[in-house]
Amino acid sequence: MKKDQNFLEMVPKISEKLTLNKKDGVTTVTFERNAFIDKFFNFIFRKSAQIHVELDEIGTKVFDLIDGKRNIGEICSLLEQDLGEKVHPVLQRTTQFIASLKRNGFIEF
Repeated sequence: MKKDQNFLEMVPKISEKLTLNKKDGVTTVTFERNAFIDKFFNFIFRKSAQIHVELDEIGTKVFDLIDGKRNIGEICSLLEQDLGEKVHPVLQRTTQFIASLKRNGFIEF
């Protein structure tokens, strides 16, 4: 990501490391923690290496709109059209959520 690039003009795409399952209108994101420290703690505490994250209505809609073609500004506009007041303030909420997805490796630009 270039420092002088407008965040709203960036085009996110979902990481290939994720598995998305949609059931009853809710998306569940599944991914594996493969770092050495994760494997160590998974072994010690007998935990699965797979993590499952169930998204709410807005998170599900954001994942539905991330297609590798739409930029973040377009995603925000579509969210506002579809969900209205539920997503206000749309720019702040969506950009924070997408930034969090990027930090956690769920999406790429």
